[in-house]
Amino acid sequence: LLREGLFRLPTEAEWEFACRGDQGGGHFFGSDASQLGDYAWYLANADGRTHPVGTRQPNPYGLYDLYGNVWEWCRDYFAAYPGGHALEPTGPESGKTRALRGGGWNTEADRCQTFVRWHQPPETRSNQVGFRLLLETGQKD
Repeated sequence: LLREGLFRLPTEAEWEFACRGDQGGGHFFGSDASQLGDYAWYLANADGRTHPVGTRQPNPYGLYDLYGNVWEWCRDYFAAYPGGHALEPTGPESGKTRALRGGGWNTEADRCQTFVRWHQPPETRSNQVGFRLLLETGQKD
């Protein structure tokens, strides 16, 4: 059990790496979008509600529900990427909305992809948003 460290929201770049790893494309499981239901609760299969975490298959890192179920808050403030995309994005220092990733239970399949972004004011309360914490230990891999 770790006794030291800091729990925090991941940055968008950290979230994307945890989701995709070294896989290219929109999904960590490859280009066959028909597999989404094996990994995610989304509009086509969620029956209008969230589901317990871990009831779909994990990604290669053993992380569950990176697509669907709830949009996940990121630490970064939201801003459009220059040119529409960015490698290892960093958000602005301030803003009115924060980035969300992954899609939710009421999200269309084509929006449940690694690179899709949404944003809301940080005070937003909804059954469509949630969070995943990162433990920052100060140790390097």
